Amino acid sequence: MSKERSQTVGVMLAIFPGVLIHGTGNYYAGKEERAKELLEEEGYSVLFMGIGVGLFFLGLNSQDSADDSKGAVKTFHQASSILSFTGAAITGVIGVFMFFDSWFRDIYETPAACRQADVDWDEEWDEDFSSPDEDFGNEKKR
Repeated sequence: MSKERSQTVGVMLAIFPGVLIHGTGNYYAGKEERAKELLEEEGYSVLFMGIGVGLFFLGLNSQDSADDSKGAVKTFHQASSILSFTGAAITGVIGVFMFFDSWFRDIYETPAACRQADVDWDEEWDEDFSSPDEDFGNEKKR
């Protein structure tokens, strides 16, 4: 049997530690699958941001190589650094967007998930503890 869920506690959990572990608010509300989806999206966002950082440093390396080169090699390194910086910007922005998207969705969805958990809890309570008067008259007589 589950228990009643406080919307305030759920939102507070979604904010912190939710900023580090996305989905904590939904997990608190009993929506484990949704919490796993949000945590997975956070993982992908961190991956995208990491790729962006890697491409940025690759671009810096190409830029340094271009400064030391001449002719066609210099042009190649300059083009490589431009492509690396562009890729870094794109993947970094996608990663940051995904990160905040999953975090804000956890904060936004948690109150409704807590309300639904309370409704489910009330229905479960009603089923488990029905009035004895309701069952008394329904018995078959022998």
